[in-house]
Amino acid sequence: MKSIFPALAIVVSLFSSNAHAIDVADNDSIETFVTESYPRISSFNPMQDRDQLKERVRFFATQDAFDTYLQSKDADGTMEVVYDKGGIVFNEIVSKVSVYDRKNGDWKAEFIVRNKKLGQEDETVECQSVAIGLSSLPLAPGSFAVGITSIETKPSKIKCGG
Repeated sequence: MKSIFPALAIVVSLFSSNAHAIDVADNDSIETFVTESYPRISSFNPMQDRDQLKERVRFFATQDAFDTYLQSKDADGTMEVVYDKGGIVFNEIVSKVSVYDRKNGDWKAEFIVRNKKLGQEDETVECQSVAIGLSSLPLAPGSFAVGITSIETKPSKIKCGG
């Protein structure tokens, strides 16, 4: 009989480590940061306690930027779908991530996501245009070279299928 402990140890280490930390703010590292972090911070399920959401602050440049993001998720109905109706919300990046150096440590990334909201009785799928503001951060071992300062989403002109 095979033990699941070795596989479990690998999975736990992937979710608990800073293996995806970047140490230089350049176009490639920011594209990687956005590609890996955005789906993690913008996907929600009712198994995640609201207190667990606080762990996502590590992707943001400031506590205020993170708080503003969570408030936007309340305002757009995401938290209602997840915590009141037991649904799941997740985002999948479906375009190339374009990165722009706005100088003085400020960056911008733009891309398209497929936003899916799966409820017990309904499912919605829409494409959204996403613009993320980023700022260079002082480096510490295992930290990210940038943090999110803002996230703006709006319906995309591109149509998404399920």
